[in-house]
Amino acid sequence: MNAVRKIRPCPRDPIGLGAEEAAAFIGVSASTFAKAVENGLMPAPFELFGRKIWSAGEIETALNRLPRRGAGRQDDADGSDIWSDVSA
Repeated sequence: MNAVRKIRPCPRDPIGLGAEEAAAFIGVSASTFAKAVENGLMPAPFELFGRKIWSAGEIETALNRLPRRGAGRQDDADGSDIWSDVSA
């Protein structure tokens, strides 16, 4: 009789995410996430043995820096406009 190996659940949330998980983490489709990475709105992935891995912390930071609808200008901690360098 073959014993079924049980995998214990991760004791905490993962800090590394694949493309699908990274997209789901911020509530968008994989194609929208890929476009955000391509445009520099989301961080580039790390690569480990050919697999792309995104840092959950970096994604969260990037999401919090995105402009909010109706919020007007957003300033960085030093008072500079964080979106002045971003081209449309």
